[in-house]
Amino acid sequence: MEEDKLITLLSRDDIRLLAQLATDCRVEVYLVGGGVRDLLLDRPSQDLDFALDGECAELPRRFAVAAGGTFFWLDEVRRHGRVVLGRGEGRMSYDFVLLQGGTIEQDLLLRDFTINALALLVVPAGDGIIDLQSGMADLQRGIIRTCSPRTFADDPVRLVRAFRFAATLGFTLADSTRDEIPHNAHLLEQVAAERVRDELFRILDVPASLPFIRQLAATGLLPRIVGTGYTGAIAPSFDRMGALEQLLAELERHFPADHGQLAGYLEYQVEDGITVHSLLKMSAFTGSVGSEKVAALAVKLRLGNRSRRVLQQLCRPQLPVGLLLPPELQTSRAMYRLFRDESPAGLALVLLALAGGVVTREAARRFVGYYCREYDAEGDDLYLTGAAIMTLLGTGPGPHVGAAAARLREAESRGMINSRGEAEEFLRKNQLTKPAPLG
Repeated sequence: MEEDKLITLLSRDDIRLLAQLATDCRVEVYLVGGGVRDLLLDRPSQDLDFALDGECAELPRRFAVAAGGTFFWLDEVRRHGRVVLGRGEGRMSYDFVLLQGGTIEQDLLLRDFTINALALLVVPAGDGIIDLQSGMADLQRGIIRTCSPRTFADDPVRLVRAFRFAATLGFTLADSTRDEIPHNAHLLEQVAAERVRDELFRILDVPASLPFIRQLAATGLLPRIVGTGYTGAIAPSFDRMGALEQLLAELERHFPADHGQLAGYLEYQVEDGITVHSLLKMSAFTGSVGSEKVAALAVKLRLGNRSRRVLQQLCRPQLPVGLLLPPELQTSRAMYRLFRDESPAGLALVLLALAGGVVTREAARRFVGYYCREYDAEGDDLYLTGAAIMTLLGTGPGPHVGAAAARLREAESRGMINSRGEAEEFLRKNQLTKPAPLG
């Protein structure tokens, strides 16, 4: 079985092209790490790593030109380059770097976990997989094990990456590896926050991520990642995450007509590597903490503006009024206002409210059904246009027209206005006399 997988890999057009170019350059090429691991696990891999034995700086560039791809240096000093072929779901990435340590054996000893300390000689074709640390046995057993006592000290982000591999592969940490983590947790402070964030959000994107978030907390890593302000009331955080994950695992049962569109929405990347799904999980963990604490968390995790905004929408102390309207006021107009004002977090707010028992499943289905089949983000705006507002008020353009429109928008989002006539009556009462509080 293993031999068949190797033959299939070596017969691929891209690998054959690379082999031909490497032979011309007189360079030995090893496929290393995750590419070998995923090959053995029958997992599709769009990112292949190659270690080169022999100096040929032009090999990656020649491969890019011959394959019709793009080449760029990740680290020109260390001769670490990347070739990208295709786009979207068909995109393939090939990383090339010189052997670390001088030989493939020394290179593998420097790697993070035994399941990644595997190599296959591509050029010239070798006899099989090079496995110095029983990585193949750990693959079969589903174990994440460090390669050496210095694994975490050499790159502390591996502390979190161990759980990421466990989560994405469905593996467990070896007892010896888990025992090492609390003693090395302080090293995480040395790592760029962006690298830690990327590992965390890849864990959150796993459907059943709660067990691994629990393990991050138990080993002392979680407070260092998100700050101590979010880990004091840890049990409620776990309960919220658990309820949300259970709901997300049963989308088809809860939303039989719209679960496909919901799944697509959850996969939407708010920014590179951060999906609506992972931000929704994060909000369930943090709970309703308000914009200031979310802003502090966003700084700690180096979130971009779009992710920060979505997280603030999901973590505010009170849900949008439009989501809490009684059934008779859940009109198309009110739902339109909700989704327009809360974009892109509207559907996530519905799911969060349902998981928390704040809205009924019937109400959630009504909101989701409207969004999936009727909502048009570019649709009609207010019941009254700016010109209509000026006519009603008997004035020309000015700031007061914008203020009137803002009050109308808030009233419509609360379900207080559901027709043009009601909008006109609202303005007569609230703008033609004196401002009155909405409520």
